Amino acid sequence: MKKIVTSATVAALGLSALVAPQAAAEYTEQYSNGTCTIQVKQADQDAINAYLASPTDSANNLAETLQSILFAQHPEQKANVAAVEKYHAQSPLDPLLAFAPHRKELMKAIDGLTASVDGVSLTFKADDMRWFIKAPEKVTEPATFAPIELSDAQVAEVLSSGDVSSVAPEYAVLKKKIDEHYKAETGDLKAFLISSAYSDSVKAVAQALSKKADAERTRASKALGTHSLQRSLENCQMLAKGQDPKVQRKDENGSSEDMEIIRPIAYIFAGVTGLAMLLTIAYGWVREHQPQLLGM
Repeated sequence: MKKIVTSATVAALGLSALVAPQAAAEYTEQYSNGTCTIQVKQADQDAINAYLASPTDSANNLAETLQSILFAQHPEQKANVAAVEKYHAQSPLDPLLAFAPHRKELMKAIDGLTASVDGVSLTFKADDMRWFIKAPEKVTEPATFAPIELSDAQVAEVLSSGDVSSVAPEYAVLKKKIDEHYKAETGDLKAFLISSAYSDSVKAVAQALSKKADAERTRASKALGTHSLQRSLENCQMLAKGQDPKVQRKDENGSSEDMEIIRPIAYIFAGVTGLAMLLTIAYGWVREHQPQLLGM
């Protein structure tokens, strides 16, 4: 039976860990003299920048993993790989590395190369060679998160309009940057899947990675969603009234939790009361018609 490269295999290859933020970014609010200052928490800034600097499921990470398989069996190929990578950096117009030095020696070593990962057998073809080669690392400048300063009137206007994203247009730019950067890193992985020149093994790993890529990019974009930002704006309104948002929200949640406890009890009580009423009616009917029933 033919084995398929699964997500478990990708995990074993060390390619499955997501570096993107786990959820929407959180904000801090400070209020002074009629102005509310909103700032993305430092931990979320660091997580977003870590993603921008090095998306996990990129072509270069695939190459690095494939190289580890190759070098374990053919350590002598390290020099050839280094030579081809140098050529790749200097020759962007030859993405297939058709004229790279030591190309044939490297292809010979890769042709028929096998490995077993997490119980799954991988077998590579000579034409897989280009995916064993890393491209020059793309440099991405860290994102900056300037504090958002709003007056009471501005906070009220934004919440009234519902256009929460308008207070931080640079976040929309950053979301676009995330997509563009990631697509540049992973686009070639998806593009070559239809080619018959490459082995099923490298295709399957790349396909698994492309799914991870989509998930990771989505998570990074969600970190800059508007839900948490709206919550911060609401917190600003509370601060303007001299209220502590944590206390206010705790009270609101407490009331909600109390209702969750009371609601099922109320349902049970209503059910018991209804049953008692039915039994009372039935008992009255039996008492009233007892002579007729006995006569029967």
